[in-house]
Amino acid sequence: MGIYLLTTLWTTSILCSSVYVLARPFADHDEILLCANGCSCTGHIANCSGIGDQIIPPLPSGITTILFPHNPLHYVSNDTFKNVKHLKINSLDISYCDIYYLSEEAFTSLPYLVTLDTSGYKVPRAVLQAVHNTAIHTLILKFSGLSQLPMNDPLTNLTTLDISGNNFNEMSTSIFASMFPNLNTLIADDNQIRTISFQKMSGTISALSVRGNEVTDLDLSCRFDGNNSLEKLDISGNFITNLTQLQEYGSCFPNLKTLFLDYLPLRDIPDYTFSNLTSLKNLSMDFIGRLQNIAPKAFYSQSLEVILVGSAKSFRLSNDSVNLFQYTTCLTNLTTIQLKIPERDPEFLGNFIAPLKNLRNLTLKFADISSLPERFLDHTSNLISLTLVGNYFSKWEHSVFPTSNTLRYIDFGLNHITDIDKNSFPAHVWDNLLMLDLSNNPFVCSCPLYWFRREWIPNNIMKLRKYPSLYYCESPQEMKNRLVNDYYPNATDCLDPLVVMVIVLSVCLFVIIMLGAMIYKFRWHIKYYVYLCCAKRGYKRIAEEDCFHFDAFVAYNSDDRLWVLTKLMPFLEKQQKFRLCLHDRDFDPGKLIADNIVDNMRKSRKLILVLSNSFTSNEWCKFELLMAQSRFLEEGSSTVILVMLEKVELLQMSGPLGILLQNNTAIEWTNDQTGRNLFWNELLNSVN
Repeated sequence: MGIYLLTTLWTTSILCSSVYVLARPFADHDEILLCANGCSCTGHIANCSGIGDQIIPPLPSGITTILFPHNPLHYVSNDTFKNVKHLKINSLDISYCDIYYLSEEAFTSLPYLVTLDTSGYKVPRAVLQAVHNTAIHTLILKFSGLSQLPMNDPLTNLTTLDISGNNFNEMSTSIFASMFPNLNTLIADDNQIRTISFQKMSGTISALSVRGNEVTDLDLSCRFDGNNSLEKLDISGNFITNLTQLQEYGSCFPNLKTLFLDYLPLRDIPDYTFSNLTSLKNLSMDFIGRLQNIAPKAFYSQSLEVILVGSAKSFRLSNDSVNLFQYTTCLTNLTTIQLKIPERDPEFLGNFIAPLKNLRNLTLKFADISSLPERFLDHTSNLISLTLVGNYFSKWEHSVFPTSNTLRYIDFGLNHITDIDKNSFPAHVWDNLLMLDLSNNPFVCSCPLYWFRREWIPNNIMKLRKYPSLYYCESPQEMKNRLVNDYYPNATDCLDPLVVMVIVLSVCLFVIIMLGAMIYKFRWHIKYYVYLCCAKRGYKRIAEEDCFHFDAFVAYNSDDRLWVLTKLMPFLEKQQKFRLCLHDRDFDPGKLIADNIVDNMRKSRKLILVLSNSFTSNEWCKFELLMAQSRFLEEGSSTVILVMLEKVELLQMSGPLGILLQNNTAIEWTNDQTGRNLFWNELLNSVN
């Protein structure tokens, strides 16, 4: 489960959860009915979006939430709501309604109204005046053209304000405090804020979000008057490059419990960064784009319980990182993404986890784990969820798992697991599992998988996540690329003593077939030996002074990701030490996809196109194809390498692909072992 169990901290914005009551127009299980003039009603919610009316139509009793965006309201007054004034309406969305005039008494006929969304209305002063003397405590003014707050009498009822998508360039909480003396949640995402002052932080504001602004430096200094009640702070997606202010002025935020630092261009997380935030429990640092160093005591904290730390690009931990969480003993939830463990250190993982005796949820995604050390979870007797997605292990010992009966969720997706049997996990783990995810593994659909497929899956299909759609057979050949669900062996195939005789006969038949197919097979030998005879020079690696950042840019469709990650990348990066650019791993977050493609192609010495029918039908892949054609025309055919993963249908053959195929010889992937040897040699020669 991993990140899905790290409380609602990671799956939804805590800062916004009280605001977006209108965000879910339909409940999951209630029946949707047409109730009035094109409105659809489900439960207590009426959705009248874009129906074209200038007043709210009559609605059934029991409706408490009205969604009425994108309608030509024009003039909003008491009459606008005359058809629903007898209802107990507590939530109203009239965003983007092309309002010309808003009466001060517009909402007085809705005495139960507490949440109002007027986003897109460019006269916020009128909104604030209309909110006076009402019970409204949640106000959403997104994309209203605001650059400063219009002066108005204080609104004492307002507790939550969302001004996202406006034009504020400075954030002074003291101004908000004077206008909204009881404000406790302020959301100012996606503005143009460059400076934030906490000097006169309102004593009532407990949640502040300024995601996606232009803040470069934080001024966290404050007056020591004990008046700072901030509990949740989100400064993600800004231009902050260091966290020294957190370390220096952390004591100014004695009540801060939740901190979001995602999508920041940080290079370093120094020692004791969070040590003075004495109440901090939840920390998110995902997609840290330029991460180069995490100091050994970076997460020193006596209060932290939940940590998510992820790099936007692969980052390898040093051996000194083994004690990274030695002083974070209260930690219950740990998620790391693309933080790779040191190579050739089998003891690292166990020592890395050992101090976390209170750990309940552990997620290590894309951590370069090739094997699971024995007893590495010995100290995690409270562990409930274990997620090790995107690694390289295929087997493990019983002793890996804790002896306690607490483990309920296991996610080993996207590894190298080929089979599962009743001995894969201890009996107490099997008995207590509530969810198991083994998706995107290269299963061998043969007898070792019999127990799992025939006995466990039918009785526990609700526990097996993403089944059957993401469970594929890698072998044998007749099952390759077919769903595991299609593999349904008979008991006699795997358990009857006669199976030995069947195997012998099958081998004999196979030999006969192989003799008949010798001519087809021999072509690979001929090509292979010819290639060996013609290859007279060694491989030349890229020069140190070369201006390219990558040896090769790999263009592929997401359907072919498994082949790229399990076949191409291990050979070129692990064995041959080339540096590849993969869009899943190396693209810069927040940057346009087209810009990512163009910039990274320019930084790459060669372009590798992994051709398949999925590739040729995808729009972004077609764009990459055009860029490759341009590179071919400018620099010649040697810069573009075509890998034919499967035969491309004629209907999928585009003009640029035809040009490249006419001038380049595609390297064809095959299931023949000799052919594969030739494939890797030709690919290596082309990349060099």
